[in-house]
Amino acid sequence: MVRKIKAKAILRLNDQGLSGRAIARSLGIARQSVAEVLAASAAAGIAYPDVETKPDDEVYSVFRQINLRVVTS
Repeated sequence: MVRKIKAKAILRLNDQGLSGRAIARSLGIARQSVAEVLAASAAAGIAYPDVETKPDDEVYSVFRQINLRVVTS
């Protein structure tokens, strides 16, 4: 099952210097989801300043376009 991720929040917290573990804990999501978002953003050259002013749905759709799949168990 694919679920909607909080990509913008992950990028914001990463930009603030939080670790992947701290990001996952603060957002209540799996560390693997955080790692996948950060890996996809690095591969696509997307950082928080690039998405800061975009709505969450638009940021999520950018990650969907680069085929980020976050799977829950």
